[in-house]
Amino acid sequence: MRPAQTTTTLTPGKEILVWVGVGILCLVILAFGTVPEVYHGTIWNSTEAGQYGDFVGGIFGTVLFLISLALLYINYRHQKDHNDSSAIQQAEQHARESFESRFFQLLQYQRDNTEELDLGAIRGRRCFVYIFREWRLLHTLVGNAAQKCGVNLDSGAQCALAYIALFNGSGPNGRNLLRDTARDEGFAHNLVEQVILYMGQDWKTYKEAQDIPQSSLSVRAFSFGITNDVDQIRPLPYTPFGGHHSRLAHYYRHLFHIVKYADLHAPGGAAADYVDLVRAQLTTAEQALLALHGYSIRSPWSRGGYIEKYHFIKNIPSGFFVNEKFDFHRFYPGVVFSDHKGGSQSLRTKLAAAHAESSSTILSNDEATLPGGNGFRLQPSDNGAS
Repeated sequence: MRPAQTTTTLTPGKEILVWVGVGILCLVILAFGTVPEVYHGTIWNSTEAGQYGDFVGGIFGTVLFLISLALLYINYRHQKDHNDSSAIQQAEQHARESFESRFFQLLQYQRDNTEELDLGAIRGRRCFVYIFREWRLLHTLVGNAAQKCGVNLDSGAQCALAYIALFNGSGPNGRNLLRDTARDEGFAHNLVEQVILYMGQDWKTYKEAQDIPQSSLSVRAFSFGITNDVDQIRPLPYTPFGGHHSRLAHYYRHLFHIVKYADLHAPGGAAADYVDLVRAQLTTAEQALLALHGYSIRSPWSRGGYIEKYHFIKNIPSGFFVNEKFDFHRFYPGVVFSDHKGGSQSLRTKLAAAHAESSSTILSNDEATLPGGNGFRLQPSDNGAS
């Protein structure tokens, strides 16, 4: 194999010495070449010596003038390169400072928004833990409603409908949004109505049971949609099923705006580093709810995009959804999860890089929606229910 060729670039000081050396060499060659014309042994020809002096003086002066011009040009070019480099560095530094000022301001706004969340006596990030528990209750409720209606749901569809119900709730306005969203995603009408019915019944029961000690709850109290076993009930410090649209919609919208800003404006290709700072602010419950939101609700977060490009939910433990069988590894194939143990590292890296390249067409508008539904599989059972 041929050795790699390298090129040497002279520094401005060395370049000046080269030019001076070339000029002196030319003068020496010229002088030695013309001396025999004016000096014959021990006799000087004064006439020719005078002419020789004039000749050498003219040539020497011209060469020095040319060398001076070259030195001036070299100094100008060196100064220009230095000024250009300084200007570029100053522009990059200004761009970075401007970006970081805006970025960390947005990040602080996100922290403030999170701290302002409340669920009765629960405030801040702890709200996401209880919202996730509520989603688990709804996951069971949807399964019971599907069984009641004779509709077979795969695990992904059950998780998605439970999140749609969680997000919109069963209140007067929320149930209409729930119907519209579920219809757009292809869920059976009778199933959705059964879910709304169960949510309304259990909401009333839960509200009435808030002041009842756990030991006094009857089995029949939660027989509608959640469970027939009182021991399985995990009390919530608020009345569930009222919906979280007002809390989560703004939260997700602003979170998306931060990631989008970093993706489009981070200097020096450092977007991933800044997005990592955003992800580091999220608890496991926040990442889990974001995974459900991106899977269930048509929004800028839907099915990949920034979630997969920046591995935004990589900290969800593998067994986090084991009871609900929500296969987030399959639904987000571009994410390299932190505790993923299968396959070689190089294969996972290649998969992530390939998927990141394919997801370059990310929605650019915060309020944009994706065409088409999630394609959930709804299979009527043998009794003909749809």
